[in-house]
Amino acid sequence: MRPGAIRRWPGAQAAGDVCCGGAQGRSQFPSPTGLLDAVSRLFAIIGSTIGGWLGWTLGERVGFMTAWTLAVVGTAAGVYYGRRFADQLLDY
Repeated sequence: MRPGAIRRWPGAQAAGDVCCGGAQGRSQFPSPTGLLDAVSRLFAIIGSTIGGWLGWTLGERVGFMTAWTLAVVGTAAGVYYGRRFADQLLDY
């Protein structure tokens, strides 16, 4: 090993070699695709909030674990139907 060289583990990557972009592609997150995607995300958040609240409200009459389970199911359904509503509303 030459003096001043950085020692790396075998198979380690340099800081700029992450993912596929090399030094110019520093972010590993995909870039946003625009306003339509942002609106779809907004409706997913609104739907998940309403679905989770509805599931919790219906499940708390039985018990805590039922409320939690129905809140998770309601959140998932809210995300699905919120994005579906945004797709139909914006028609893209």
